[in-house]
Amino acid sequence: MKLFLLFFLILQLHALNLTFSLSPDGLSLLALKSAVDQTLHASAFSNWNEQDTDPCNWSGISCINVTGFSDPRVVGISLSGLNLQGYIPSELGTLVFLRRLNLHGNRFYGSIPLQLFNSTSLRSMFLYGNNLSGPLPPSTCNLPRLQNLDLSQNSLSGSIPRDQSKCRQLQRLVLARNKFCGEILDGIWPKLENLVKLDLSSNEFNGTIPADLGNLKSLYRTLNLSFNHFSGEIPASLARLPVTMSFDLKHNNLTGEIPQIGTFANQGPTAFLDNPPLCGFPLRKPCSVNPQKNNLVNQNRT
Repeated sequence: MKLFLLFFLILQLHALNLTFSLSPDGLSLLALKSAVDQTLHASAFSNWNEQDTDPCNWSGISCINVTGFSDPRVVGISLSGLNLQGYIPSELGTLVFLRRLNLHGNRFYGSIPLQLFNSTSLRSMFLYGNNLSGPLPPSTCNLPRLQNLDLSQNSLSGSIPRDQSKCRQLQRLVLARNKFCGEILDGIWPKLENLVKLDLSSNEFNGTIPADLGNLKSLYRTLNLSFNHFSGEIPASLARLPVTMSFDLKHNNLTGEIPQIGTFANQGPTAFLDNPPLCGFPLRKPCSVNPQKNNLVNQNRT
């Protein structure tokens, strides 16, 4: 009996030693494996073995050697399009060298954990095409190197926080097909000097389009505000945007005449469709002449 107990104890100590031999980054990744329903998706993690010394050969994981560290550090997680069902664990925030997180095209649910924004090396976060809910965390811009943020095709809600202006390195912000709402505040956009693409389409934003969007001189690819509830006139300041940029303002409640200057001259009619009160070129809907203005012109002629 004593011999059996001694043998059992040796086995337990051996198992503990194997577990503790895995690098800290590997232990953090095991939290992601545990957060996913293994009864449905065990094959996606078939080689995620806790008995390895490091996770660099695991599917979807990339690493680099970092000066001052004996173990390679995780810099990339790419588990996209696998239909994984689970939640995003807060332990991913301990991956301080993580640069790219790509979990798009799955069924992750719940909110985006605030601890994730402790991974201050993150440059790209692709979480689109999931079932994520909750607000856009104000701490998003705690990531000083963040360049690409795509959270589209989820169920995220709430407004865009004013702290979004602190994402100074952001190049692509895609929040399309969510449940974001409220007015888009002035003062956020002029500080995003590197933004080349802004897609806020298919949400529930309302109010007027911020005039200071016209200060985004780097926005040479896309400005998509379609399928929302924006009202009021199109700010003439948007004419200052690069002429190579693609507008999409359709399916809103915009009013008045489409500005006929600057980058507006390069836009086709589809960019302005389904705004019933909107008029002017390139729509086939001329703006009605103001009778009062006509009378003033006639009086001046006489």
